Amino acid sequence: MENGAVILGASLWRRQFGGDPAVLGRIIRIEGDPSTVVGVMPDGFSFPDRAEAWVPAAILTNRGNSYLQVIARLGPDVSLPQASAEFKTLTARAQAEAPDERRVMAVHLVPLQEYLVGDVRTSLAIFLAAVGLVLLIACANVANLLLAQAATRPREIAIRTILGAGRRRLVRQLLTESLVLALAGGGAGVLVAAWILNVFRGTLPDAVPRLNTIGIDRWMLAFAAIVSILTGVTFGLAPAWRTAKADLNTALKSGGTRGAGGADRSRLRSVLVVAEVSLALILLIGAGLLLKSFVTLRTRPLGFNPIGVVIANVTLPEASYVTASQVKGYFREALARLQAQPDLQGAGLISALPLARSGARIRGDVTPEGESGERKGLWVNKLAVGGDYFRAMGIPLLRGRVFDVHDNTQAPGVFVISQSLADRLWPGQSPLGRHVSIWRGEPREIVGIVADVKQDGLKQGPVPAVYEAFEQVGEARRWTVGEMTFVLRTTGSATLAVQRLRTTLLGIDGNVPLYDVASLQDVVAGNAADPRFYALLMGSFSLIAFVLSIAGIYGVVSYSVRQRTHELGVRMALGARRSNVIGLVLREGMLLVGIGTVLGVAGAYAATRTLARFLFRVGVTDPATFVAVPLLLIIVALVACYIPARRATTMDPLRVLKYE
Repeated sequence: MENGAVILGASLWRRQFGGDPAVLGRIIRIEGDPSTVVGVMPDGFSFPDRAEAWVPAAILTNRGNSYLQVIARLGPDVSLPQASAEFKTLTARAQAEAPDERRVMAVHLVPLQEYLVGDVRTSLAIFLAAVGLVLLIACANVANLLLAQAATRPREIAIRTILGAGRRRLVRQLLTESLVLALAGGGAGVLVAAWILNVFRGTLPDAVPRLNTIGIDRWMLAFAAIVSILTGVTFGLAPAWRTAKADLNTALKSGGTRGAGGADRSRLRSVLVVAEVSLALILLIGAGLLLKSFVTLRTRPLGFNPIGVVIANVTLPEASYVTASQVKGYFREALARLQAQPDLQGAGLISALPLARSGARIRGDVTPEGESGERKGLWVNKLAVGGDYFRAMGIPLLRGRVFDVHDNTQAPGVFVISQSLADRLWPGQSPLGRHVSIWRGEPREIVGIVADVKQDGLKQGPVPAVYEAFEQVGEARRWTVGEMTFVLRTTGSATLAVQRLRTTLLGIDGNVPLYDVASLQDVVAGNAADPRFYALLMGSFSLIAFVLSIAGIYGVVSYSVRQRTHELGVRMALGARRSNVIGLVLREGMLLVGIGTVLGVAGAYAATRTLARFLFRVGVTDPATFVAVPLLLIIVALVACYIPARRATTMDPLRVLKYE
């Protein structure tokens, strides 16, 4: 028999063969089959599905090959619509030559780039907008600080003007100071970004493809430099221009202590604070929606209990385990040895683990007892299980019984079905003792009903399921049980349970390895990784925006109090109570917060519609979020305004008036 061929991935080549160039021509075993190494792929290539080795596909000539995906390169003069039209013609011809009413033949052509990155453009645009809002808020804060600083420099600017400095020169000097600040901030941001990448690299989800390839390169440095320069110029220009055109007589008389702010500067600072509050509120409401969606997703019932469960996959090579009987013999012995372990509450098998998105299962039409044909519009999952699978997974038995040792090849075929399938087929009636067939298979008696489980994803609803004992899988369907997942519920250490599983299987056949070993909790968490990532990212942006906005409010109110020291001192000297002074300052600050809140809620009402595809059972205008988040912002802003207001009442009016 001629050996097959295999191409190794670069990581596998280095890990297993030490990067030895002499590996070419070497014979290794892939799933038990001897294969000759004919090549090594370059670093970074792992298409598809993070593959580490590639072997020639065995392509069937019948319709059983519909699970395959085809990669094709179009000719230089062929467009995607032209290729799609040609494929439609071919599939229609094939359907006419060999009709099959059980399935609709269709070919969907997808550009490879779209297949690799998915519908990620919307996600990137949303988070780019979030970053832009944070940048605008930070820049508004810096502009406010520059305006406040400018209020202390009119005497300096006046002296420079008297000594011959022109307005352009003054603006250039002040812009230079702004640019230095912006570039310093940009450099610090690059350092923080590099640290964040090092911390989170390898833990990023699959939500945005190729995240692990992101790095600090020259293009990123150039982008950071350009953004820093643009922000420095844009948000430093107005303070610089206003400072440079200060009135000389007023500046020299005031000595740089008062009168430098002016009504124009006060209005500009107020506008900036309103903008900060409104932009921060948009981000906060978006983060609130994502967080509520994530919590809803994680608290939704799974149908099973993942706590204390360890899973591991085994694929039996066809070269060594040719028939379904040999495969079942291997797993039968493995289960017998595992069930003898004292610290295992349950040990079972399944052909396709819930939420794992792998394994083998049949999806097809169902024909209930008493009906002549398949129930239209009802597709079910057919899964093979073994051992104490339902107890190991914590799937409740609702009625009847689960499989036992008597449900073997010699016994009549039986099924256990899910509650949703029972409700669809016989609503309000007991399905126990009735018969059902899947995809024109032989009818089997229903002996038990179990709870529905999340099979395909946390967001998907329950898919009706039919379970069969793996011992009763027919010889023609060896592929159904060739790859199985062990499910172990342990009362002790998960690591020890995996070690015992590995030892048990090696004792049966040392050439069959375990892979994808994990806790079931990690499998569930992996399915929630994408929404968790979105919520964490938006939440981080929102927290930064929130802190910056509160700091901006505090700074403006504090500066206003300092500028109005004389006025407040006069009021207190004339008998104004502390509560009156506090109320005066609070009204000024909270008026800006109120305007910003109204604008922010209106902006969020329009902007959060872009988040609809990321939300689960949460509306884009969720009333609770739209009330709670602005209320939180108002409360914190009230505290930020109260601190400088309270400080204003501690002034000694006589000292203030004497100083003035």
